[in-house]
Amino acid sequence: MSELLVTSIYNQEGTGAPNLPKGAVVTGVITATTLKGDAEITGGTINATSVTAASGTFNGPVTIGGTLTYEDVTNIDSVGVITARSGVKVNAGGVDIAGGGINAVGVVTATSFSGSGANLTGIDAAPSMSGIVNGTIANGAPVILLDDGKLGPVSGSQGLNGSPGEAYYTGGNAYSSMTYDTTNDRVVLIYRDDNAGGIPYCKAGTVSGTTITWGTPVQIVVAGCGPVDCTFDSNAGKVVFCYIDQNDSNKLKSLTGTVNSSNNSISLGTIATIDSNDCDNVSVEFCSTINKLLYAYRDDGDNNRGYCRVAEVSGTDISNIGSRVEFGNGNSITQSYGLVKAIWNPTDQKAIIFYSDYNNSEQGAARSVTISGNTPSIGTRVWFDGSRCDVFVDAAYDPDNNKIVVTWREGSNGTGYYNLVRAMSLSGTDIVLDSTTYNVVENQGGRGCIAYDTNANQFLIGYSNQNNAPPQAMDTVTMTLANNGTMTFGTPYKWDQGGVSGDMPQRMIFDPDSGSMVMLYRSTGTGTTGSQYRIQRIRVSNVTSSNFVGFSNAAYTNGQTAKVSVVGSTSTNQTGLTTARQYYVLGDGSLGTTADSANVEAGKSLSSTSLLVKG
Repeated sequence: MSELLVTSIYNQEGTGAPNLPKGAVVTGVITATTLKGDAEITGGTINATSVTAASGTFNGPVTIGGTLTYEDVTNIDSVGVITARSGVKVNAGGVDIAGGGINAVGVVTATSFSGSGANLTGIDAAPSMSGIVNGTIANGAPVILLDDGKLGPVSGSQGLNGSPGEAYYTGGNAYSSMTYDTTNDRVVLIYRDDNAGGIPYCKAGTVSGTTITWGTPVQIVVAGCGPVDCTFDSNAGKVVFCYIDQNDSNKLKSLTGTVNSSNNSISLGTIATIDSNDCDNVSVEFCSTINKLLYAYRDDGDNNRGYCRVAEVSGTDISNIGSRVEFGNGNSITQSYGLVKAIWNPTDQKAIIFYSDYNNSEQGAARSVTISGNTPSIGTRVWFDGSRCDVFVDAAYDPDNNKIVVTWREGSNGTGYYNLVRAMSLSGTDIVLDSTTYNVVENQGGRGCIAYDTNANQFLIGYSNQNNAPPQAMDTVTMTLANNGTMTFGTPYKWDQGGVSGDMPQRMIFDPDSGSMVMLYRSTGTGTTGSQYRIQRIRVSNVTSSNFVGFSNAAYTNGQTAKVSVVGSTSTNQTGLTTARQYYVLGDGSLGTTADSANVEAGKSLSSTSLLVKG
């Protein structure tokens, strides 16, 4: 083996590199200006700008500092994990993952998703909405969209139309009245029992839903009576009864009653004589802002002229009875029962007495009453009906508009027995009539009644309707009064019952504790002839079919973000449902299988706890 020690090696001509056809084996480092293939190979590592090869095999990791570009690659088969730092872009064909799923740390965005979605977690598969709460919403409660765009609870009361219940059974009785004891929260009646010789009785009852639970009737006197009336003195906490004593020359008498709410019993005070003459047709009204009693009545012994007196309650007695003052201009008051009515206006601190003036073709008249001490003074007469005021006048006070509304049946020389209604106000001692008289019903009617619902800010008017079947079966209708006197009437509610006697006036009071109207009338067509009651509540609520959106998924307080199950979803946090029933949202937010007047559909029950919203 020989060694060649030279500084340079050239070709034969001395002009270039030598030709080594057999190759060369170099133990050390080869240093050259140019190495064909432009590659540096050191210790098994190739360092080159580019490598071009038909194929290659790598037994270890391959590190690429720049971009690895695949041209016409059909498949990439990776045994491990493929990590893309700036995303994976697929221009066509999609991504098919046979197993393992996709774990996305960030957001997955797609034009659409395909599949059942049954195993998806952490998302709402059913329709829902979210919003800020105004108020407090209970778990599973119906939710409404408020005018400010927030979500709110349903509040209010549901409408009720109760079935007739027996107030008392006394055969052909024509005399009774009713008031409400706001101290003890009781309905109180006075009535004449014809089956007991016309003796007057009173009793108290508790309103629950559409029924009244009555206490034991209390006999007022042992003799028969004529017309009766009652009112409640909220200052003394006493019911005030009055009646015509037929066993004592038809004197007008009065006494107090104290209700015991524990058993609905009534303790009676001492009987006082209000007028010793031959009286009839009495009305008594408590004048709340001055704590006085106003009695208006007809004196049959004085040519049927109309008089009034003022008294007050002292302990359990009627005391300080003032002198009587005539209110009818010397004319006779029409003799039909119920054609005298006194009503108090607490804002103007004056009363109005309504009556039918017999000497002026029975026109409907009204006069204001100002009370000073225990002396009434009478204002100028106005005619609320220029035709014949036929039977029974009733009136109610609207505190929202400071107006009194009167209802009556007009006679044959007017509309032909239509039930009418008209509003009026007071200006000093003068009565200012609203210009328009409205028909409650445009056909022959009967005796009517009216009361004002301070929750609904509406009147409820009851009347017997000759066009019903049977004739004179009772109807009721709501009426909203605008400050300018315009009246808007609801749809009449026709009661499914027998006829109503024309002999007895209807009575109606508002129970502020239950928010219900209680109506008293005499029935002749349901198998019994006696007085019945019926309870009706005007619907007052903030929910409508337009603003109801669904049911809350949980309980939320004011300012929280609530999630609501909307139409098409299933609310699974209900209670007490009956399966396979259509449910409605009622005015108080409860659910029922019978709709109220708003007809807000809730949905179909799938189980006792699940409801398909508006299904």
